[in-house]
Amino acid sequence: MGLQEYFAQLSRGVDLVAECSGLSVPDLEKMGASAQDAAELLSLHTIYFGTTPYTGKQRSAVNSARSNGHTLSTLRQIESFTRRVKARLATWNLRVELCATPSEHVTAVARRRLREMRIPRKYTERVLLRQHPNGARQVLCVWGFVNLFG
Repeated sequence: MGLQEYFAQLSRGVDLVAECSGLSVPDLEKMGASAQDAAELLSLHTIYFGTTPYTGKQRSAVNSARSNGHTLSTLRQIESFTRRVKARLATWNLRVELCATPSEHVTAVARRRLREMRIPRKYTERVLLRQHPNGARQVLCVWGFVNLFG
């Protein structure tokens, strides 16, 4: 396989991930993939074609990624951003939005959305009392930020 064929395969993105159905890491390694590449492909297959309670969002993400022609590297990039979100529904909402975004704008859109999702912090004053092993006590005033929801 020449470089042109290699890059053509990588540009297939979601379709390349779909071909991993029913395969395991050892199967992909036998085909010539490194252990890391095999694990990554299977991880992407689980996300985009595996079992999920959000099948409608999954279908929408796959269709959008196909129609936008997202490459394998774009799918990796999308997943690197969605990993930062803890709530499963919010993760799927972000994934659907990023799959519907043209490749060249994925980073900007993801950064903006992640910034919007950040929990606001509230400035507070607290008092901290420390008791040392020698019996001495120390009172400290602490100024800082505290998460409203954390």
